[in-house]
Amino acid sequence: MRIPMLAAIVVLLAGTNLHAQQSDIDISRTHVWSNVIYKAKFAESDLGVFAKFSSRYDIDFEKEMDGVVKDDETQGSWINEFFVGPSYSTKLGPNVGLTTSPQYRPMFWYAGEAKGTDPESYIEHSIHWPTTVSYKMGSMTLKYRLILWNRFATEYTQGGMDKETDNEFLTRHYVGVSIPVGKAVSISLAEEVFLLHTTDEDQESFWRNAVWAEATIKTGVKGLAAQVGYTNYYTFKENSASEDIDVNDHYLRLGLVYSMQLGA
Repeated sequence: MRIPMLAAIVVLLAGTNLHAQQSDIDISRTHVWSNVIYKAKFAESDLGVFAKFSSRYDIDFEKEMDGVVKDDETQGSWINEFFVGPSYSTKLGPNVGLTTSPQYRPMFWYAGEAKGTDPESYIEHSIHWPTTVSYKMGSMTLKYRLILWNRFATEYTQGGMDKETDNEFLTRHYVGVSIPVGKAVSISLAEEVFLLHTTDEDQESFWRNAVWAEATIKTGVKGLAAQVGYTNYYTFKENSASEDIDVNDHYLRLGLVYSMQLGA
């Protein structure tokens, strides 16, 4: 079972990358994405808490129009995020687990410079609710994750101009597999689709495709693991002139995860 599944995932990743290369990419960016995650579960209970700090830093940027580079200035730090909420984990069967965690997710955006002005920032409030169903099959673990995500309308100022984002509701559908490659290391591969449900007649609901590849490494410290990986976000956008804008984001992901049991 392992070899056919790995072959299917390789084909899936290769197909996604080929699609990105064949498409008319207008914006290509490379980022460092760091995360610090805290997970705690109450002793003799299915309840717990989840907290996460996430920061993204832009190290390469290129914008093309009709094949001509129009902008290649990097932005530096462009978003910091917090995730916090209760969690609930249980067994649905001998090999089936479920984890869900409704979270408050404030997003601290740096709007960047505009016409020589200093970088400006604003906060976008959102509700983020991931639910994961996992199935253990031998040494592998298969996962499906559904995220309900509502980003509330936000007003902000950039370059002396007042702007506003719309209220957006998205669902994210993640299918992946985690495979141990030793006592201390496991590798995860996944595909994720983002669907935008608050669309108008000029927008497509199929909004973003993501490919995830990540290694989780036990550090030797009880409850502490390190993560390193690569993620590609391929986002489909449309501007006010109904012209397609494709954004290809490459992320180098670095993280620490600390898990503990409370009241033990």
